[in-house]
Amino acid sequence: MKFKNLKSAGNVTVNSTYRYYFYELDGEPWIEVRPAAECNKKYFNAVLRKQKATRRKLAAGKIDTAMLKQNREEDRELFPKFVCTGKWGGWTDSDGKEIPFSIENAKDLFDQLPDYMFDDFRAECNILSNFVDIDEDEDSPLDETDAEEAAKN
Repeated sequence: MKFKNLKSAGNVTVNSTYRYYFYELDGEPWIEVRPAAECNKKYFNAVLRKQKATRRKLAAGKIDTAMLKQNREEDRELFPKFVCTGKWGGWTDSDGKEIPFSIENAKDLFDQLPDYMFDDFRAECNILSNFVDIDEDEDSPLDETDAEEAAKN
C-alpha cells in the first residue's frame, strides 16, 4: 500500500542545501551547507573512519565529556570539506574586508567559533527538514492573498 500523503514529504540528498545565518553575530553572516547526515556519504564515511574508538566506547556505554569535545573537534575539521558548499557571505577580517570561502578559511572560522555557536550550527546541519524543498502548489492551505491578509492582522 502506498500512502499518497507522503508524496509531499520532499526528498533530501547530498545535493540539498540550506543557508545557515549566524544571527547573533554582527552583519548576520551565513554559510550554505549540505546535510551532515547519512545521505552525505563522504561526510558520513569520514565520521565513521575517525570515530572507531568512539563507537567502541559508545557500545560499552562509556560516554564522557572528552568524547563530546573530540567529536566537536573532528567536525570542525570535516565540515569545511564535506558539509560546506563553498558559498558564504558576510564574513570579514579585522579591516572589514570580505573573506572569501576556502576550506582553510572555513576551518579557521570553525576553530574560532565559540563551542555553543558551533554546536548550534552542527545541530541545524543535522535537521534534515531544513533541507527539504517545499513545492508551492494550488493545494497549499495558504495562498499569497491569504498571507497578505494575515500580515495585516
